[in-house]
Amino acid sequence: MNKYKNAGYTILEFMIASTLAIPLVLLLTQVLSSTHLLLLDSYERKRQTIGSLAVYRALERVMLDVDSHPFLILPRVHRNGQIHFTDGTSVIHNTIAAKSTGVTAARLVYRDMLRLSTERSLERSACQLFKTNGTLLSEYPIRSIVLITPTGLYETEIEIQHKESTACYRVTLTPPGKSMITAIPKAVDIEYAYFAIPIEWIQTIFRDSKKNLRIFRFSGDKLILNQPIAREIPEFELELYKTAIAGHYELILSDATFSNLTFEHLIPRTDYRNILWNTPHS
Repeated sequence: MNKYKNAGYTILEFMIASTLAIPLVLLLTQVLSSTHLLLLDSYERKRQTIGSLAVYRALERVMLDVDSHPFLILPRVHRNGQIHFTDGTSVIHNTIAAKSTGVTAARLVYRDMLRLSTERSLERSACQLFKTNGTLLSEYPIRSIVLITPTGLYETEIEIQHKESTACYRVTLTPPGKSMITAIPKAVDIEYAYFAIPIEWIQTIFRDSKKNLRIFRFSGDKLILNQPIAREIPEFELELYKTAIAGHYELILSDATFSNLTFEHLIPRTDYRNILWNTPHS
């Protein structure tokens, strides 16, 4: 009899314990689930923040490119996943997200400016204007320059024929097929050019179809570099505005994490003709 009584107590105790334990287990499950969701949300916010800061830093580097020269060659904003050239044509690269916004800027090496010989030809002599410890023309990774001519600034391809002296080269100048930074020069524009500035790079940043921030580098319309520099990038939009202040431009960034991050960019822009007027041509 006692055996059955003890068994009854054991079953009753188990039922009471189960009744008390089930709410505790459900509560613990809910707490763990909430904690997991909070951790996921925290991770997602951290990921988005890191992605947004990567875009911010990349745009800061774009502004450094703009600061590399005093001319009115501004950042060029691209839309709808298309890379736009100055002649109105565009190209769609298969890695760019369909609705992505991008931006292009050129880094010019002002200290390595070249003086061109006065002969009216596409083949000229090009000598470094300033005596500095800068980069020799033969050491530049791309073969593009910005020509300074009486009619404007023009991106032009340059090919070294041979070295004439320590800082002088015999070169051939050729209009590029397309450009993202200037109009395309005519032969007469090239023939009447007096100075040129080497281009270190023409760089475009875009969000690609895999959510990477990707950079492209061009020489004319030739793609010479294509690589990702950051992952998990949120969608973003860019706008370039000219303000009421002369020489004052704003590049506005908006994305899913931060909105209206403003790059206020103020630098003195020099009329390129000042170089023609104030620098000896020979």
